[in-house]
Amino acid sequence: MFDLAVNSLEELTEYLAVEPYHVIQGEGRYVGLPTTLIRFSICNLHCNFCDAYPLWTNKQIFSASDILKRIKHNMLFTGGEPMLTKYRQQFITVIINEFRKQKPDAIAEIETNGTKEIIDDLYQVITQINISPKEKRYQTNKDIKIEYRLVEQLTTENSEKFIVKFVYDATDDNKRFILSFVDKYKIPAHKVYIMPEGATIERLQETMEKACDFALQHGFIFTPRLHILLGRRYIQNWPSIDL
Repeated sequence: MFDLAVNSLEELTEYLAVEPYHVIQGEGRYVGLPTTLIRFSICNLHCNFCDAYPLWTNKQIFSASDILKRIKHNMLFTGGEPMLTKYRQQFITVIINEFRKQKPDAIAEIETNGTKEIIDDLYQVITQINISPKEKRYQTNKDIKIEYRLVEQLTTENSEKFIVKFVYDATDDNKRFILSFVDKYKIPAHKVYIMPEGATIERLQETMEKACDFALQHGFIFTPRLHILLGRRYIQNWPSIDL
């Protein structure tokens, strides 16, 4: 286990973008699941379409104890990039293990860009790894080199714990990126999820049908962005939500 060098859950701290809050999972295999969203600060990529950018650039210190008091039902770790460092991954491992002392069957998901390998401690306890690859053309830093180390790690190990979610905007570049990525890493179609591009209901209405058509054409799974369709409160910090 990674050495956290702390004596208590109060002393174990990390940077979050906002206070943990309760949501309905809007994407992927567990769409519709009531969960607590734990959003970490800081990301190693900077996508110009990121709907969470105004949030993850914030930095608020939370202890493991603070976070555990706010979790209901299940856990969804996102960012920013929740797998940014080994320390952060071990922090998440502690949260999962401690919460499961109260609810052993709690589902724990992690949303990641797939560039950081997962430590074994976290892999053993995580339920689902949702990988969302980012196209280089969307990066504000055009010189960045993106290496999908987690994808290589999990496909090499034939892991059943992950899916790959692609944002679909129907451009030719986007289609080529998705199909070449799936081919390069030999990802089975049942692990490939296509979600429409858009951070507003209006934009999703423009892209959903095209995303569905693309998924049907290639045998992939269509996933809505339910948290956006349900309204703005599901993509910002609304602690008053009571599930």
